[in-house]
Amino acid sequence: MKHPFIINKYAFSGILLIFIILFSSCNAKKLQDNDAQDNTEQNLPQVNIVKTNEYDIWFTVAGGAVKVTPATYEILSSLDDYYDVTEEYSPYNIDLIFVAGAYLRDFRYASIELDFDHEYIRIIEREVRVYLNLSPGEAFLVSWIDIGLMPTAGISFIDENNQRRYFSISANNAEPEEGGYTPILLGEYPGISSDVFDTEIQVNVMPASNEVLNRYNSYSTFIDNDTGAYQRLLFTTNITARDFWYIEISHYEDPFFLNIESVLYRGDLLPDLPLVVTLTEISRIPQRGISYIDENNTRKYFYIAEDGMDNNVYHLSEFHPDPYRIIR
Repeated sequence: MKHPFIINKYAFSGILLIFIILFSSCNAKKLQDNDAQDNTEQNLPQVNIVKTNEYDIWFTVAGGAVKVTPATYEILSSLDDYYDVTEEYSPYNIDLIFVAGAYLRDFRYASIELDFDHEYIRIIEREVRVYLNLSPGEAFLVSWIDIGLMPTAGISFIDENNQRRYFSISANNAEPEEGGYTPILLGEYPGISSDVFDTEIQVNVMPASNEVLNRYNSYSTFIDNDTGAYQRLLFTTNITARDFWYIEISHYEDPFFLNIESVLYRGDLLPDLPLVVTLTEISRIPQRGISYIDENNTRKYFYIAEDGMDNNVYHLSEFHPDPYRIIR
């Protein structure tokens, strides 16, 4: 004879066991979801915290053909080998590591300046310090100095389309939320290679530091003014600049234009005999400049301008004086 009470007791126990299992599973899933949410929140990038993984500290350009970053010990240790071309240009130098993501023919690290005297900004490649052919994965280490707002060093290479491409090197001072994770930026511009220097006269100006002057066996000097807050500037050329003038410049307000007041120094400027001029600080309104006969037998005129906030970056900007008042 069956006992209904016993059957009901077992049925109730089974139902209770199923309920406990279902309740435990729901709780476990809820705890698992909470843990996953907590982990997700913990892995979110924090505001104003600079990330340090590989994809954030490297800056990549030219479709991944070149990447660059400051050379930390961890970065260098991760490389099998690299070309070391570092030099002690300054106690404030930064070592940069460049890695090729494609075959880079005639890769150059060079001193440059940005030329603003055309419809578009272009790079003028002044002095090439490194020549290399880089295969994918190969790297080189170089000393670089961030000296102000205007880049003074850059790279160039011949890409897979047999075109030379030019990049300036600058520091990225943006805040992290504005894209400041990558510390180094490469800006691409059209460029003029140092290869053209054999035919086109390129006169350059820079501070005449002892380190720079030590590169030359001799140089000419001219004292414009050595009282008060004076400085020395070095004028160099790739090929002879005939009938080179260091000039005093005057300006007129209405309409505004620049003119030549007087020729303070005169002579040929030679590649192996640069000119050092001692003068007072450069003002915002041009007061000094240069002139010379170019490769097309045409006289050109430039005023000396200062860039940046640390008073050590200069460039030459062309102007056209009143033809009726040009000194002969």
